Amino acid sequence: MRFLLLVLSTPVVFLWACNASQPQQSDTVAEDGQSLLWRIEGEALEEPSYLYGTIHLIKEEDFVFGEHLKKTLMEAEKLALEIPLDEESMMGAAMGLMYKGDTTLSDFLSPEQMDTLATFFRDTIGLSKMEWMSYQKMKPFALSQVFLTNMLGEMPMSFELEFKKIADSLEIPIVGLETIEDQLAVINGLPMKSQIEMVMTSVRDYQETNEEFGKLIRYYKEQKLDSLHHLMTSEYDDIMEFSESFLDQRNRNWIPKIEELVKAQTTFIAVGAGHLLGDQGVIKLLEAEGYTLTPIETE
Repeated sequence: MRFLLLVLSTPVVFLWACNASQPQQSDTVAEDGQSLLWRIEGEALEEPSYLYGTIHLIKEEDFVFGEHLKKTLMEAEKLALEIPLDEESMMGAAMGLMYKGDTTLSDFLSPEQMDTLATFFRDTIGLSKMEWMSYQKMKPFALSQVFLTNMLGEMPMSFELEFKKIADSLEIPIVGLETIEDQLAVINGLPMKSQIEMVMTSVRDYQETNEEFGKLIRYYKEQKLDSLHHLMTSEYDDIMEFSESFLDQRNRNWIPKIEELVKAQTTFIAVGAGHLLGDQGVIKLLEAEGYTLTPIETE
């Protein structure tokens, strides 16, 4: 379950246009308080901004992009993502998740662990021997991308990439709440033992992880933040050791940047849905700074 946290927290592991001058639409409040889209208002803001919780990768048939969500982005003056998703950032992510020189996975895993991985990638993922050789240059953490991609099929969708396409087509500036170096520092700060344990557990419990991932997708599509939060805390305590570094500290780091953005202009902020949740989530942290956040229907 640990690596499933990544799909709601950091885009490193995966990697229509209209006229933006239309009159601003009116929002419909989500009366049950359950939504992925939140309006940000405050005394210091001339216009509201918006916060949206993404899932970084999702099957094409599960990808739902509500019309109101689309229009909300199109009317923004700036798009803020976790990282800007420019070519330099993507190249940096690829390089940062690979071993340099002659170093490979076998320098850190036992022969038995390497055999287990080789069998899994051959029989379950379907890699050839040559392909598996190249995958051995990946750091253990990066292998989670392979597991996730296999669950999602050949053409997974990304909300961040769709948002970027729209913003680029409308010439809406895109900024990052952090840099690729910031994200890689978090990843590389994980003890190697924890990274290896995450990979080996994912292999051993692959079928169970598939089922858990299905539950996560269902909650996400239903926009049930309470259920997502429960899934990530009460039911799966083993992921909470990652919570402080992958979620809480990054959330706290983002708040001053978000405040700066929303005070300057209407901003559409898109971060992994896991960052919205809990007492240290972006919603609660912004409310603690005096902002009013209102759940909005996306359709």
